[in-house]
Amino acid sequence: MTTQSRIKNEMKNMIENHSDEFFAYPSENDYLNWHFTIKGPKNTEFEGGIYHGILNLNNNYPSNQPTIQFFTPNGRFAVNTALCLYTLSNNGWQTNWTLINLLEALINYMPIQESHTGSISESKEKRLEYAKNSSQFKCEKCGLATEHIKGNVN
Repeated sequence: MTTQSRIKNEMKNMIENHSDEFFAYPSENDYLNWHFTIKGPKNTEFEGGIYHGILNLNNNYPSNQPTIQFFTPNGRFAVNTALCLYTLSNNGWQTNWTLINLLEALINYMPIQESHTGSISESKEKRLEYAKNSSQFKCEKCGLATEHIKGNVN
């Protein structure tokens, strides 16, 4: 399967398997860059937060794993910094993973306190503040304002 056909399948999968926990879509001018919005995991200081970022695929996707960057301050991951997560490492990435699997793993990974490239450790109070303020975020790259997705993500 070519990268392009895999990505078409990913788009179809994202539409058919709509989730209240996340939403992702390819950029208008570049199908290898997917903007995503995830809901903060329940029963954590991230709950109620709406966090936006980008998944950068590549011409060898899914053989090569995508990179992830957050744009919304969240207190767990640095903004505008490629994350180094085990699920995205050469040891952890599996070609049969979908972007849905990846976003679900990312949500589950948010409350886990591990140090890695792109991680930060803010206080619980600061994370609660970020979660509260996250609904005001507007992406400078795609123009997404979280207001239009709240019904899908909250």
